[in-house]
Amino acid sequence: MVAAGVLQDPFTAERYAPEIVGQRRRILIGKKSGLVSIDYKVKEMGLAIPEGLYPELLTQVKQAAVKKRGALTDAEFKALAEKMA
Repeated sequence: MVAAGVLQDPFTAERYAPEIVGQRRRILIGKKSGLVSIDYKVKEMGLAIPEGLYPELLTQVKQAAVKKRGALTDAEFKALAEKMA
């Protein structure tokens, strides 16, 4: 829910833009992710994954994150996504 809110209106959870202090906004992908986060990450990484596969990709992401006990790296997410395509 927080990621979806931040993507719609960053000041939902941020007091200032991360760029002000030399950072960038990152959306983590893990066991608490939702379809909005999956959509954002697929587009951010320029992956060719049809939206119809997002629910299954989300299930795979959650399972991998629980097994890993942490958020997935971009490389791990990309590997899962490419298996789906």
